[in-house]
Amino acid sequence: MLRAGVTSLDAILMTHEHNDHVIGLDDVRPFNFRQRRDMPIYATEKVQQELRERFAYAFEENPYPGAPRFQLPTISKDKPFEIEGIRIIPIEVMHGYMSVLGFRIGDFTYLTDVKIVSGIELEKIKGSKVLVTSALHHAWHH
Repeated sequence: MLRAGVTSLDAILMTHEHNDHVIGLDDVRPFNFRQRRDMPIYATEKVQQELRERFAYAFEENPYPGAPRFQLPTISKDKPFEIEGIRIIPIEVMHGYMSVLGFRIGDFTYLTDVKIVSGIELEKIKGSKVLVTSALHHAWHH
């Protein structure tokens, strides 16, 4: 984000609670200070619970100076939502046996750590002009 010259961040969409997807949240603090507000992190209740445990210091009533600050709007796979007037459609995919959310914004769809997509969720993807998805293995992987 520094290299790209990003100076503001409206919100964060959280796909799931694995460390490779959440551990960088501590680096949101410059945006907290620059924008003078808590950062909204849109996540399912399960992911929110994990974030409250791993980043307990960010949710304390009287945090230490310099702690990142987060808001946790709740989302689910069944209900589209809006951020700054932009409609976002959550898409549930399976990451092994774990439910993970991807997101569709207009004709752009982002899916990460995908193993299986159900027919119902596949309908949410149809018509996308751009699909970004994981492709880490050339052969079957658990």
